[in-house]
Amino acid sequence: MKLRVEVTAEDIAKGQREEVCLCPIALALSRCGVRGPAVAGAVGWTPGDNRWSVTFVEDYENETILPEECGTFASAFDKGEPVEPFTFEIEVPDTAVSK
Repeated sequence: MKLRVEVTAEDIAKGQREEVCLCPIALALSRCGVRGPAVAGAVGWTPGDNRWSVTFVEDYENETILPEECGTFASAFDKGEPVEPFTFEIEVPDTAVSK
């Protein structure tokens, strides 16, 4: 299922640094109906690799790579740097979304 996800100023204000289920991106995904998103970085564990991914509470083995702008945002947010609201699109498994 393809989702258009808007990370809002409210998500940023409520988000918690270095909390995979409570970061602004996870909060925005939850608002879109995604159940239990956990957002984590270092997908490839290669120096300079800024890819981040999301896994889902009912399907932790099904990892979805997030768009590059999500990694840039999440890295900055976790470091306490200023970030701005943004929008991205992602394809998630149907099983990850509440119906």
